[in-house]
Amino acid sequence: MKIGVTLDTRARKTDGTYPVKISVALHGTRAFIPLDVSVTREQWRGGRVVQHPNADRLNNYIGQRFLEVQTAFLELRTAGAFKGMRTAAQAKDAIIARLHPDE
Repeated sequence: MKIGVTLDTRARKTDGTYPVKISVALHGTRAFIPLDVSVTREQWRGGRVVQHPNADRLNNYIGQRFLEVQTAFLELRTAGAFKGMRTAAQAKDAIIARLHPDE
């Protein structure tokens, strides 16, 4: 299983920006956790927001959210929660449940 941050160029918004998402990959499938951040292709380079008026703030927010997801992933992996999971959507749902147990 692999997690990362990506610019989802499949989902162009009307203002010309694309959403930044955390991707979860497992057994050839991918699922995405939205971050409510959108930038243009030119403002996304090497997994970071660049040439944006709020680049530092956005990168800090993305980094914090990614760290939360990474921590939940490691806790779940240590507990053996991913054994038997076949899709990234199942893994994403487990991570989200770990992050937000009350929802």
